[in-house]
Amino acid sequence: MSQLSNPPDVAFFARVRTPKLLDLLEFYTEDLAALRDAGLTVEVHTRLRTVLRCRAPMLFAWWWTTSMPAALVWKVTGRKVIVTGAHSREAVGLHLKRRHLRALFTEVAVRLADCNIAISETEARFLKKKRGVIVETIPCAVDTEFFRPRGQSRDPLVALCIAQVNPLSIERKGLDLAVEAARLVAEAVPGYQLHVVGPVSAVSEAWTKQFSLPPTAVVFLGEVDRNAKRDALATASVYVQPSRYEGFGLAVAEAMAAGLPVIHTGAGALQEVVGEAGVQTSQNAASVAEAMVRLHHSEQERLALGAAARRRAELHYSGARRRSLVGGLALKLLGRGQVDAL
Repeated sequence: MSQLSNPPDVAFFARVRTPKLLDLLEFYTEDLAALRDAGLTVEVHTRLRTVLRCRAPMLFAWWWTTSMPAALVWKVTGRKVIVTGAHSREAVGLHLKRRHLRALFTEVAVRLADCNIAISETEARFLKKKRGVIVETIPCAVDTEFFRPRGQSRDPLVALCIAQVNPLSIERKGLDLAVEAARLVAEAVPGYQLHVVGPVSAVSEAWTKQFSLPPTAVVFLGEVDRNAKRDALATASVYVQPSRYEGFGLAVAEAMAAGLPVIHTGAGALQEVVGEAGVQTSQNAASVAEAMVRLHHSEQERLALGAAARRRAELHYSGARRRSLVGGLALKLLGRGQVDAL
């Protein structure tokens, strides 16, 4: 919490289960860098009880639902609020009562914000339906220098998916479709495996164990650091993301930056993000498996799509663009500068 005589310029708030996720997840690290690159002092908070005590003139928050109480305090006290995220990141898989409550919190936070940053045009279209709210579209970004093709041989028998393994993510990210597709592929292509990178929650351990029996078509690698994630992207031959909804799909952009073709469902913003750099499937395991087998047998198509993915990531999702726009927007709202037209 802030105990300084001179408060920080910005209170950065993201409610996460552990602060180390702020270093592991690119969308947090990029925006923290954007604010600091703009010359602003930033105080980081991951708990509501501490951010509410911060005296910064601006709140920069990820996720409307969890930031709503803080946004309310900032507005009541005449301070500035920027909120970003994916409005429907938890809609799929929730019970109806919880969906309604989260929708209410999101609605209030969107209207409280001085500016809502949409991370894709798909998200922007939803936000702009709300009359009187300010929306700017600034796509998520990845470090395209860190995540890049490394010139090493890829394993044609390895596909990759990056996702937290918990009941909500299994549903929304389509992990159930991905692992079932991998089992189907392994029947046709002996030795084929799907590697899943991401922390496994305690309630999901039993779900993962059922896929660990020989023959092992799915390998859960658990939570890894940034370097190990880059290694996993360098080893795999394709990236699989059969989500039922994505507000952007940052792991997809990381895979694209690393030169991986993406197999996806086109749900939410996925088609917008991937463009022609991947293969779109239906939202069922058989369709996903068909695409995985197709790319396994066609190295030429894998390489062509991977090269297209890298070009698209460099053009649209480099960190420099989002950093410049986010930092400029924050300075403008604080009365310290102007931001170019977004």
